Amino acid sequence: MWSGRRRSRADDAAQLFRVFRSESASNSGICGEAGRAVEGGVIGCGSAVLGPCGRTIREKSISMRIGLLRHFPVEQRFPTGWSTAAELQGWRQRYDASPAILGQADLGAFHWSECISSDLERAAATAKAVFPGTIEQTTLLREPEFAPFQTGDLLLPVWLWRWILRLAWMTGHKSQRACRDEFRRRVVAAADLLEGRSGDVLVVSHAGMMAFLSAELRGRGFVGPKLRIAEHARLYVYERPSPTRRASSPGGPNESMGHSQTSR
Repeated sequence: MWSGRRRSRADDAAQLFRVFRSESASNSGICGEAGRAVEGGVIGCGSAVLGPCGRTIREKSISMRIGLLRHFPVEQRFPTGWSTAAELQGWRQRYDASPAILGQADLGAFHWSECISSDLERAAATAKAVFPGTIEQTTLLREPEFAPFQTGDLLLPVWLWRWILRLAWMTGHKSQRACRDEFRRRVVAAADLLEGRSGDVLVVSHAGMMAFLSAELRGRGFVGPKLRIAEHARLYVYERPSPTRRASSPGGPNESMGHSQTSR
């Protein structure tokens, strides 16, 4: 359950496939277009925030802000050619342990009171490079796990393995069902963790987790970009507007109601 709204399995699978395709492009030295990952993004600009359709959200109207940042690129390249399922699992392990290629990241004109990061090496190193304070690491922000297919020495093109994994995720195949359900639980738990904090929180994570976590935050009332594939070291901001209080007249609620009825 995603905050009362269920994402379809097909949507989940399509999102994961976009993540795999993004990893292939980003680790092959192919840079995406600046606006490819965002639809109606939120960008920090001093005392105000520019929201979807050019609307301005003032600082005083924001009760909480969460910044999602994808880790820097890593040294491990994405596999190409033909591979067995076991070889792909081996690549995944090397990718998780691969050092990040550190660079610069613009965290906007916001005061991030704390930073929470995935405990995987590439995310942890990114967090340490961009945030000067204490960093909390958690396994909740990791990418989804995928169980190895029991296909022995079967060789298939890497792109075909991605489609097979997409189909298994979409249909809830028993080979991937437990991993999929565990990932969904982690997304909800991560959102619960963030909602329990005060102040502005910087989150350093991964493309797949960020795609689903951003959707969960939006479903909980946060305003921010509809995130598909996050770019490396680019900040995506999600803000929860403060509740709007209805002003009452000097005579109190009853007088206000009476005046409203008289003026009709």
